[in-house]
Amino acid sequence: MSNVVAFPTSLLAPFFGTWIRDPMSVSRNKVAKRMLGEDGLKRLWRCGSIAELRQCLQEDAGLAEKYAALCGSGAEGRLVIARHLMTWSKSATPLAAARTVSSAITRVTAEGRMIIVHNAPRPTVSAHALRRKGEWLLVSELYAGRNVLYFPPSPVFRYYRADRNAPGLDTRTVSLSAPDIA
Repeated sequence: MSNVVAFPTSLLAPFFGTWIRDPMSVSRNKVAKRMLGEDGLKRLWRCGSIAELRQCLQEDAGLAEKYAALCGSGAEGRLVIARHLMTWSKSATPLAAARTVSSAITRVTAEGRMIIVHNAPRPTVSAHALRRKGEWLLVSELYAGRNVLYFPPSPVFRYYRADRNAPGLDTRTVSLSAPDIA
């Protein structure tokens, strides 16, 4: 007989960590299409990972220049997903100050391929839907109450996993070892 209790892994476990928002996903149908061109946007949107996107940009210098301009036109967005907390942060731009919003996760459920994170960061939003497409994390908001009737469907924001050595990423680890008992 063993006194070890096995706890099930969290549905959020594959999503834990820091994610960086792809600038194309913020306004895919307006700004990105205008800056990259319709063909350039389709080509980059089909990439299955940030590595594939970077490879595509290395092969096309003109598209790489347009993508760099798109990246420079807005704030960098980050999403940190932890066991009980989701944190969104936006870097400062000339027109807006940096902003960080955190919300506690109250419940996590699965619906098909989506993981629904109930966290209610704002009165109009009740949860976030997370799913993976290739190596991308796709995030959309689920509206609360009557807002479902009044607001159009949430845009889908596309994130890629932050590199361990990315600037601004805290790489410290926390040790959760038990104290020694003699």
